[in-house]
Amino acid sequence: MSKQPHQAQQPAEVTNDAAPPAGRDLLSLLNIIIGQGDRLRAKIADREQSNVAATIADAGRALRDLIGAGGDITNAGHHGRSLSSDTTEQPKRQLSILVADDNSTSRIVIAKILERGGHHVSLANDGNAALVAMRDAEFDVVLMDVDMPDMNGIEATKLYRFSSIGRPRVPILALTLDQAPEAEMVYRDAGMDGCVTKPVEPKRLLQMVSDLVPAADAAPALPTGETVVAFTDPVVQERVDDGVIDMETLGNLERLGGHSFVAELVSQFSHDAAEHLVQLRSAAAEQNAHQFREIAHALRSSAANVGATTIFEMCLSVRAITADELSTDGEALVQRVGGEIDRALGFLKAQVGLHSSPAEGRAEIRVRATG
Repeated sequence: MSKQPHQAQQPAEVTNDAAPPAGRDLLSLLNIIIGQGDRLRAKIADREQSNVAATIADAGRALRDLIGAGGDITNAGHHGRSLSSDTTEQPKRQLSILVADDNSTSRIVIAKILERGGHHVSLANDGNAALVAMRDAEFDVVLMDVDMPDMNGIEATKLYRFSSIGRPRVPILALTLDQAPEAEMVYRDAGMDGCVTKPVEPKRLLQMVSDLVPAADAAPALPTGETVVAFTDPVVQERVDDGVIDMETLGNLERLGGHSFVAELVSQFSHDAAEHLVQLRSAAAEQNAHQFREIAHALRSSAANVGATTIFEMCLSVRAITADELSTDGEALVQRVGGEIDRALGFLKAQVGLHSSPAEGRAEIRVRATG
């Protein structure tokens, strides 16, 4: 029903003017190492060597963050924790937040954002699971996707508001791809307290949580000034120019959770996209327009989370597709979607050093070892 996501790392650009001269000199040296590592990672053609450069840069960031926070390098890691986890700023009160979303990539991203804000996160994958979670545990805030299957977020919110009459009100935020003002009115009429549009912008989400629960003294904003790797490979640039991937979204993901987080997200997107493509093909063959639209919506949500712009736009264009249109154009449309998925994954895997192989009709991705 729910689970505790992994503790997030919090890399940050450090320029600690209060550090002693020796500390400032070391910070400058580490910044040079990080910069060189990032540049080598972008330029080196050999994937294993590129991963080594990335590892060096990440280690430099961890040490830089520790020094900037006034930590002692000689004691780092003695208690089995990562360098960055010891320097993660925590809010004055940790909030307990439930995230209900049927989309795996959305859950991963939102959980990471909230963890970075210092909060405890529980997860549910549909409206029924969310209701059970809210019955069995107390939450300070609930994030509820409005388009979940079986029981959507609007239905779940209405049922919860009715069943919790007389109890303290728990703020519920709608998660949605729909930015229309009339949709927001529907969410508020259902008993929701606000609306968060996907893909989620980290600072805005943390600020909304802070505004809903003022007693928490506001969750801290994400650190600024993080150096984002510049992707300068000619093949990468060509794909960016084609609009396959939104580089701002990809850079934000890198800044949010680092290289391993992006690799995890790409792996999940690959898995979800492969399943959605099979389901789209089946719905098209059966001329089931409702099912086709629902699956396209789910794929659009996944695409938004990884910045897959072309897939997002293609799925958006079929949100009103009819059975007649499926009978004439369905097979060709699914073929085009599949081609865009392949293009997007080719780009994303090139960035995170991933390698795929089919297994029982599913795209499997694993991170290459760095030696």
